[in-house]
Amino acid sequence: MEQQNSVWDIDAVGAFARRLLAADRSQAAELINSGLRGATEPGDTVDAGEAGNGIGAVAVIAADVYPQVLDGAPDTDQLRAKLQDMDTELTPARRVAGQAVLARVSLPQGNEWLDGLADEQRQAALAAVDALAGLVAAD
Repeated sequence: MEQQNSVWDIDAVGAFARRLLAADRSQAAELINSGLRGATEPGDTVDAGEAGNGIGAVAVIAADVYPQVLDGAPDTDQLRAKLQDMDTELTPARRVAGQAVLARVSLPQGNEWLDGLADEQRQAALAAVDALAGLVAAD
């Protein structure tokens, strides 16, 4: 069976996970919250940092209901342990915010992150984002 693309294979998302692991509890909470806001704040473009933070934040909150989303993350066991003691509940409001983030990072207009990826990387990244979006949209 072929392994499905993971959002953690996206360099900017892996960088988000490493920052989350290095952060204390309040900093980690702010990383997640700002990730859910950053890619959808008014502005003309989405850069790699905003995309990675947004996708990573959505993956973290999706893991509340779908723990397998964390499979493949940097230091997966350490990340799971850190998130156990944090408020990462996939609430209806966070579900909507997550859907907005994933929709925005998937749009090619004004998307420096997508523009910076080679075609094969872009296809893999968008497939991983689409799979995550399917989970976040599920009831």
